[in-house]
Amino acid sequence: IQMEVNVLPYTFEIDSTTGTYAITKYYGTEEVVNIPLSYNNILITKIKQYAFDEVSTIKELHISSTINTIEQGAIFGCDNIESITIPFIGESKTSSNNFFGYIFGANDYFENASYIPLNIKQVNILEGITKIHDLAFYKCVSIQELKLPNSLVSIGNNGIRECTSLEKLIIPSSVTSIGEYAFLGCTSLKEIT
Repeated sequence: IQMEVNVLPYTFEIDSTTGTYAITKYYGTEEVVNIPLSYNNILITKIKQYAFDEVSTIKELHISSTINTIEQGAIFGCDNIESITIPFIGESKTSSNNFFGYIFGANDYFENASYIPLNIKQVNILEGITKIHDLAFYKCVSIQELKLPNSLVSIGNNGIRECTSLEKLIIPSSVTSIGEYAFLGCTSLKEIT
Protein backbone atom coordinates (compact mmCIF):
# COMPACT_ATOMS: atom_id res chain seq x y z
CA ILE A 1 0.00 0.00 0.00
CA GLN A 2 1.35 3.39 -0.94
CA MET A 3 0.04 6.86 -0.16
CA GLU A 4 1.01 10.16 -1.78
CA VAL A 5 1.70 13.30 0.28
CA ASN A 6 2.06 16.80 -1.20
CA VAL A 7 4.43 19.09 0.69
CA LEU A 8 5.61 21.69 -1.76
CA PRO A 9 8.10 21.83 -3.32
CA TYR A 10 7.98 18.00 -3.11
CA THR A 11 5.45 15.25 -3.60
CA PHE A 12 6.22 12.18 -1.53
CA GLU A 13 5.02 8.64 -1.68
CA ILE A 14 5.04 6.67 1.54
CA ASP A 15 5.68 2.97 1.39
CA SER A 16 3.70 1.25 4.12
CA THR A 17 6.02 -1.77 3.98
CA THR A 18 9.22 0.16 4.73
CA GLY A 19 7.62 3.15 6.41
CA THR A 20 9.81 5.57 4.43
CA TYR A 21 9.18 8.30 1.88
CA ALA A 22 10.17 8.48 -1.78
CA ILE A 23 10.29 11.78 -3.64
CA THR A 24 8.00 11.43 -6.65
CA LYS A 25 8.11 15.02 -7.93
CA TYR A 26 9.92 18.28 -7.28
CA TYR A 27 8.08 21.53 -8.08
CA GLY A 28 10.56 24.09 -6.75
CA THR A 29 12.44 26.82 -8.56
CA GLU A 30 15.47 27.20 -6.27
CA GLU A 31 19.01 27.25 -7.65
CA VAL A 32 20.38 25.36 -4.65
CA VAL A 33 18.41 22.27 -3.60
CA ASN A 34 19.19 20.29 -0.46
CA ILE A 35 17.12 17.12 -0.35
CA PRO A 36 15.94 16.77 3.25
CA LEU A 37 16.83 13.76 5.40
CA SER A 38 13.24 13.32 6.54
CA TYR A 39 9.75 14.77 6.61
CA ASN A 40 7.66 14.58 9.80
CA ASN A 41 10.33 12.32 11.33
CA ILE A 42 9.98 9.80 8.50
CA LEU A 43 13.15 9.14 6.51
CA ILE A 44 13.31 10.00 2.83
CA THR A 45 15.12 7.07 1.22
CA LYS A 46 14.33 7.10 -2.50
CA ILE A 47 14.12 9.43 -5.47
CA LYS A 48 11.71 8.09 -8.07
CA GLN A 49 12.19 8.14 -11.84
CA TYR A 50 11.73 11.63 -13.34
CA ALA A 51 11.17 13.23 -9.91
CA PHE A 52 13.36 16.18 -10.98
CA ASP A 53 12.48 15.89 -14.68
CA GLU A 54 13.78 18.90 -16.64
CA VAL A 55 14.01 21.30 -13.70
CA SER A 56 16.11 23.98 -15.37
CA THR A 57 16.59 26.23 -12.32
CA ILE A 58 18.78 23.87 -10.28
CA LYS A 59 22.47 24.73 -10.32
CA GLU A 60 23.50 22.89 -7.17
CA LEU A 61 21.91 19.65 -5.93
CA HIS A 62 22.73 17.98 -2.62
CA ILE A 63 21.30 14.47 -2.26
CA SER A 64 21.18 13.49 1.40
CA SER A 65 22.86 10.47 2.94
CA THR A 66 19.50 8.89 3.84
CA ILE A 67 18.77 8.29 0.15
CA ASN A 68 19.53 4.65 -0.64
CA THR A 69 17.96 4.44 -4.13
CA ILE A 70 17.92 6.88 -7.04
CA GLU A 71 15.87 5.54 -9.91
CA GLN A 72 17.02 5.80 -13.53
CA GLY A 73 16.44 9.29 -14.92
CA ALA A 74 15.47 10.74 -11.54
CA ILE A 75 17.21 13.99 -12.52
CA PHE A 76 16.76 13.71 -16.26
CA GLY A 77 17.11 16.93 -18.26
CA CYS A 78 18.37 19.12 -15.39
CA ASP A 79 20.80 20.70 -17.81
CA ASN A 80 21.91 23.62 -15.65
CA ILE A 81 23.30 21.61 -12.73
CA GLU A 82 26.87 22.73 -12.08
CA SER A 83 27.50 20.86 -8.83
CA ILE A 84 26.04 17.68 -7.36
CA THR A 85 26.58 15.85 -4.09
CA ILE A 86 25.66 12.16 -4.17
CA PRO A 87 25.67 9.41 -1.53
CA PHE A 88 26.80 6.78 -4.08
CA ILE A 89 27.31 6.36 -7.83
CA GLY A 90 24.34 5.12 -9.85
CA GLU A 91 21.16 3.52 -8.55
CA SER A 92 22.34 2.42 -5.09
CA LYS A 93 25.40 1.18 -3.18
CA THR A 94 24.65 -2.41 -4.16
CA SER A 95 23.18 -2.10 -7.67
CA SER A 96 24.89 -3.20 -10.85
CA ASN A 97 23.72 0.14 -12.31
CA ASN A 98 26.74 1.81 -10.74
CA PHE A 99 27.66 4.40 -13.36
CA PHE A 100 27.18 8.15 -12.96
CA GLY A 101 24.90 8.71 -15.96
CA TYR A 102 22.23 6.34 -14.61
CA ILE A 103 20.56 9.00 -12.45
CA PHE A 104 20.34 11.26 -15.50
CA GLY A 105 18.74 8.56 -17.68
CA ALA A 106 21.62 6.62 -19.29
CA ASN A 107 21.04 2.91 -19.86
CA ASP A 108 24.73 2.01 -19.53
CA TYR A 109 28.10 3.69 -19.02
CA PHE A 110 28.61 4.15 -22.79
CA GLU A 111 25.74 6.67 -22.67
CA ASN A 112 27.21 8.77 -19.83
CA ALA A 113 28.30 11.55 -22.20
CA SER A 114 24.84 11.75 -23.79
CA TYR A 115 22.90 12.18 -20.54
CA ILE A 116 25.10 14.02 -18.06
CA PRO A 117 24.52 17.80 -18.13
CA LEU A 118 27.30 19.67 -19.90
CA ASN A 119 27.27 22.33 -17.17
CA ILE A 120 28.18 19.90 -14.41
CA LYS A 121 31.65 20.81 -13.18
CA GLN A 122 31.81 19.40 -9.67
CA VAL A 123 30.82 16.02 -8.23
CA ASN A 124 31.07 15.35 -4.49
CA ILE A 125 30.63 11.80 -3.23
CA LEU A 126 29.56 11.44 0.40
CA GLU A 127 31.30 9.15 2.88
CA GLY A 128 30.24 5.52 2.76
CA ILE A 129 31.13 4.16 -0.65
CA THR A 130 34.20 1.98 -0.84
CA LYS A 131 34.56 1.49 -4.60
CA ILE A 132 34.32 3.40 -7.84
CA HIS A 133 33.29 0.62 -10.20
CA ASP A 134 34.71 -0.08 -13.65
CA LEU A 135 33.75 2.70 -16.09
CA ALA A 136 31.66 4.54 -13.46
CA PHE A 137 32.67 7.99 -14.73
CA TYR A 138 33.50 6.96 -18.31
CA LYS A 139 33.33 9.97 -20.65
CA CYS A 140 31.99 12.39 -18.05
CA VAL A 141 33.60 15.10 -20.14
CA SER A 142 32.43 18.22 -18.28
CA ILE A 143 33.52 17.29 -14.75
CA GLN A 144 36.44 19.44 -13.61
CA GLU A 145 36.51 18.43 -9.94
CA LEU A 146 35.69 15.06 -8.41
CA LYS A 147 35.72 14.89 -4.62
CA LEU A 148 36.23 11.34 -3.42
CA PRO A 149 35.27 10.20 0.10
CA ASN A 150 37.77 9.00 2.70
CA SER A 151 35.83 5.71 2.84
CA LEU A 152 36.98 4.87 -0.72
CA VAL A 153 39.19 1.77 -1.00
CA SER A 154 39.37 1.06 -4.73
CA ILE A 155 38.95 2.62 -8.16
CA GLY A 156 38.00 0.10 -10.83
CA ASN A 157 39.38 -0.41 -14.33
CA ASN A 158 38.69 2.65 -16.48
CA GLY A 159 36.83 4.08 -13.46
CA ILE A 160 37.41 7.73 -14.32
CA ARG A 161 38.39 7.23 -17.96
CA GLU A 162 38.12 10.04 -20.54
CA CYS A 163 36.98 12.72 -18.12
CA THR A 164 38.65 15.23 -20.44
CA SER A 165 37.92 18.33 -18.31
CA LEU A 166 39.06 16.82 -14.99
CA GLU A 167 41.91 19.02 -13.72
CA LYS A 168 42.63 17.90 -10.17
CA LEU A 169 42.00 14.70 -8.28
CA ILE A 170 42.78 14.01 -4.65
CA ILE A 171 42.88 10.29 -3.99
CA PRO A 172 42.22 9.53 -0.32
CA SER A 173 44.92 7.63 1.58
CA SER A 174 42.33 4.89 2.19
CA VAL A 175 42.59 3.80 -1.48
CA THR A 176 44.61 0.59 -1.76
CA SER A 177 43.72 -0.46 -5.32
CA ILE A 178 43.57 1.43 -8.62
CA GLY A 179 42.51 -0.53 -11.70
CA GLU A 180 44.03 -0.48 -15.15
CA TYR A 181 43.54 2.64 -17.25
CA ALA A 182 41.66 4.30 -14.38
CA PHE A 183 42.56 7.78 -15.65
CA LEU A 184 43.18 7.11 -19.35
CA GLY A 185 42.17 10.03 -21.54
CA CYS A 186 41.93 12.54 -18.67
CA THR A 187 43.86 15.00 -20.82
CA SER A 188 43.34 18.07 -18.59
CA LEU A 189 44.49 16.31 -15.43
CA LYS A 190 47.36 18.36 -14.01
CA GLU A 191 47.52 17.04 -10.47
CA ILE A 192 46.83 13.73 -8.75
CA THR A 193 47.61 13.59 -5.05
